[in-house]
Amino acid sequence: MLLVLTGELDLVATVELDRRLAGAESLKPALIVLDLRGLTFMDSSGFVALLRADLRRRESGGDLMIVRGGVEITRIFEISDPGRRLPLVDGVPSARWIAA
Repeated sequence: MLLVLTGELDLVATVELDRRLAGAESLKPALIVLDLRGLTFMDSSGFVALLRADLRRRESGGDLMIVRGGVEITRIFEISDPGRRLPLVDGVPSARWIAA
């Protein structure tokens, strides 16, 4: 399942992200892909929301893949996730791969 994020991922937007992720997770897909390329801003609450999503996916036995955003968004991951816990990729995998 692919979720494309656009605009700003701040404290207010994380509420909507959590709601949409809950809906996606209820379908129990093997993989959820979050595409961050459309984000123009992300604060620490957005980053924490991604960490929570990753933890839920690991606990449920599913996978989470995060498509790297622009330079500003990627910098947040470099600063906040030095151990590279969150699974960043450079592009969206094929629909066939997502559905598997």
